[in-house]
Amino acid sequence: MATEAPGVAPQDREAIDAYEAALHAFAERLNLVHISGGTPSYATVAAASVRPRLTTTGLNEMLTGKRLPTLEALLEYLRVVTTPSGLDKPAAAKFRADAALIQEWRGRWQDAKLLQRRAQAANRRVRAAARQAHDDAGRDAEALRTEAHAEAERIRTSAHTDAEDIRA
Repeated sequence: MATEAPGVAPQDREAIDAYEAALHAFAERLNLVHISGGTPSYATVAAASVRPRLTTTGLNEMLTGKRLPTLEALLEYLRVVTTPSGLDKPAAAKFRADAALIQEWRGRWQDAKLLQRRAQAANRRVRAAARQAHDDAGRDAEALRTEAHAEAERIRTSAHTDAEDIRA
């Protein structure tokens, strides 16, 4: 969960937190499917995928909750992980996952996707607020730098004048 940030509306924080929690829960459940499927290596799952082709990086991101997979990638993952062992490659490629399992995961994915969309709008607003704060801080810093240079010049001029008065 993220910490409070100035300029972030509470509803935006709630939307972002809700999506992060849903993504984490989604990944945990996917890991249970992975474990119940015998914990095949990511390389094995990727090699057995047909359409879309899964990658080890994509599988890692999916199972660690780094990102929500596409629906197509999720369904292919479920197909591969639930394919019975011992099938030859052509039969394994034609295997279809249980319809009830697919329906259950489609619903979970849709719920997470809805929260992701809400969080995307909130993230855009948070990024815009952060950009504005950054730009404002840059302008403030430049104004302080200019003011400091002017003050330093006044001090230098005064010191120079005082030094000339002492010499005279």
